[in-house]
Amino acid sequence: MKFISDWFGQFYYNVIYVNKNELPQLVKDFNRTLSIKTVRNVDDIIIRIKCFNYNVVQALEKLEKKESKNLKKNKKTKNIIG
Repeated sequence: MKFISDWFGQFYYNVIYVNKNELPQLVKDFNRTLSIKTVRNVDDIIIRIKCFNYNVVQALEKLEKKESKNLKKNKKTKNIIG
């Protein structure tokens, strides 16, 4: 572990160690996507990364639409109340 910290330190990165259960869900999903146990070849990795990226974009677009609807709903509520 010290070697990794020293190596990244030369590029001015501060390595922080955390438990797997403390990682954000996105990181857990990415690790699962690239699980060494299930990767067959380089093409498989490329396909998995493209699929992962696509799913992230879809989730962000869904979140953006939901947020947009909430903002419109809140504006209408303010107009009725205020």
